[in-house]
Amino acid sequence: MGLKKLKQRKLIANSSITSSNTPLIKEEKEEVLFDYVEKEIDEDLICSICLHPFVDPISHNSCGNTFCAKCIENVTVCPLCNEGGFKKNCAASAKTIRNMLDKLKVKCGMCKNIVLRGELKDHQEKYCPLHEAYQQVEEFKSKLEREHLERMAALQTENEQLLTVSKDRLASLEQQLIDQFRKKEELLETRMNEFENQVLAREKLENSNKPIHLNVRGTIMTVSLGDFTSNQQEPDNLFKKMFNGEYPCYQTPASKQFDDPIYFIDCNPLIFSHILD
Repeated sequence: MGLKKLKQRKLIANSSITSSNTPLIKEEKEEVLFDYVEKEIDEDLICSICLHPFVDPISHNSCGNTFCAKCIENVTVCPLCNEGGFKKNCAASAKTIRNMLDKLKVKCGMCKNIVLRGELKDHQEKYCPLHEAYQQVEEFKSKLEREHLERMAALQTENEQLLTVSKDRLASLEQQLIDQFRKKEELLETRMNEFENQVLAREKLENSNKPIHLNVRGTIMTVSLGDFTSNQQEPDNLFKKMFNGEYPCYQTPASKQFDDPIYFIDCNPLIFSHILD
């Protein structure tokens, strides 16, 4: 007991329990609020952990120290003697300690009358004139808390649904953009291939020395590509105009006269006068 008192005195010395400036001691254990009347309480009734009077006191058989049941819920080693296997070697405190605690004077939190701590619950449930009003307040408070939790749950569900819809819309929009990009990419690739094929066809035609047959508005003539390419750098170069669309050139099927295809050109035959001459 000497070790217990020495350690408890060190803890209690700085507590509000023995302070003359603190007339009341308030403690909340298992949702019970005790408003003590005495300015000083016997140190043998004070828990060395919470520094308040014991609630459901539990004693350690090895060292004899006592603690609140709530204070040692998660304790495996004695807070004072440091012995292991703490819970296995604990038991409910002696009845004398419990009787002393029950005789501590406290104020009823409802009507403010002074009663013994051991009789507080019975007083509040049977004799307190404000018990019914407090009970209604507590019921109303519980109802508000329940409605608040239900509303919060509903809002959370609503927010999750909105978030899901937003994600789905975003994913759909993203897929649409990807599809549009792919289509434009495919179209661009197709046009580039067509352009490359046109360039290759023109280069092949330019490099060919084979004569070609032209139908210039009904006048059939056979000319050499050299007649077109010899002055290709001139501004009015006929060969360029045939391929840029100014003088469209269309391939027609081969005739009885020629085995090779004939190219129809819609332009004045006089343009070919330098060739015919």
